[in-house]
Amino acid sequence: MAAQEMETAEPSRAAQAVAVSPQPARPLNVPGLVCLVLLGVHAVVILMTPFLFRVLAAGDRFAVVSAAVTAVSLSLALALVVVGAIGARTSAPPRLRWAAIGGLVSGAFTLVVQLASVVLDSLMYGTLIL
Repeated sequence: MAAQEMETAEPSRAAQAVAVSPQPARPLNVPGLVCLVLLGVHAVVILMTPFLFRVLAAGDRFAVVSAAVTAVSLSLALALVVVGAIGARTSAPPRLRWAAIGGLVSGAFTLVVQLASVVLDSLMYGTLIL
């Protein structure tokens, strides 16, 4: 008789587990997801920069590569700031908002450092790489 009670008790626990439904997922912050992708692309650009310099430094293309890497980095940072600002708004969906805020901060720091580097380079050496 105890075995029958155990068998009947098991299905009721399973039924209770199924009856409890999880809360619906909060809406996804698409700009936050885009910021994560842009940060990944920016990381790949940074990782590939030494390889590009090594391959193309043998010829006369060093200045072209340097300008291209700077332009791509500035473009990605600007895109991070814009997309991050869109995703960090309080009216934006909450899921992955942290990624949008991180992209905004990372893009802003990158823009400041890159632009300061370009300005200092032009002041010190009289060249403007852009």
